[in-house]
Amino acid sequence: MSIFFTACSGLEEEDKLLVSLYDKELYYSEIRNSIPENGDSAEFVQSYMDSWIKKKLLVTQAEMNLTDALKNVEDRIDDYRSSLLIYAYQQELISQNFDTMVSKVEIQNFYDKNKKELGLKENIFKGRFVKTKINAPKLDLLRKLFRSKKEEDKEDLIEYCRQFSSDYHLDDSKWIYFSKFAEKLPMEIKNSSYFLSSNKYFSYTSDSSYYFLFIKEYQINGGESPLSLVQEKIRKIIINKNKLLFLKDLEDELYQKAIANNKIKIY
Repeated sequence: MSIFFTACSGLEEEDKLLVSLYDKELYYSEIRNSIPENGDSAEFVQSYMDSWIKKKLLVTQAEMNLTDALKNVEDRIDDYRSSLLIYAYQQELISQNFDTMVSKVEIQNFYDKNKKELGLKENIFKGRFVKTKINAPKLDLLRKLFRSKKEEDKEDLIEYCRQFSSDYHLDDSKWIYFSKFAEKLPMEIKNSSYFLSSNKYFSYTSDSSYYFLFIKEYQINGGESPLSLVQEKIRKIIINKNKLLFLKDLEDELYQKAIANNKIKIY
């Protein structure tokens, strides 16, 4: 403890041995940068020492008592460390040098070649959805605007929804998975294919809300996915594929450089 207090009293220029256990030693320099600026530094160092001693005792006991088969944990730790370093280096190279741009032509070509794999797994539709309180003002106006196909009415509908609707989707030009809206409705839709084919304008009243749904177009699962629906998925697939090629080229380049510089000797 006298060594410990000397180390904490400002004599850091001369490294001090704080504690030893069997053939293991802990020096003040190893923990100096971890000591908090505010608080009791002596208490921190004492706590650190206690934790260090207990950990080393457990490791020593493990080394003495574990079977050889279990002792290969050190090899696994080395492999894990190597994997972490490689991953960190790869991510740094990707962030600095990898081009994430994917052209529309690349996306279109991938789509044309993989339409079967990109087939619809669930029903989709284009349409509108509005949920508003049952006591919302001007509900007759909402019904009129909701059904209107006039461009000028669309702006009025957007403004109404901004003020009085708790949930809405008004862009009827994009394909969307119908399940995202079916779960918003207050009743269970057991057969969404039949529902889509049987309804164009749908309204429903619950105890506290009105629900309005307009189905402009729909497609049933099993058909081809529209490109607009899957283009973001395709973009990510292409980027991931390009990343793998980028990293493989990096490995090959490092290997060839090592051979050229006589760093690799195979016996």
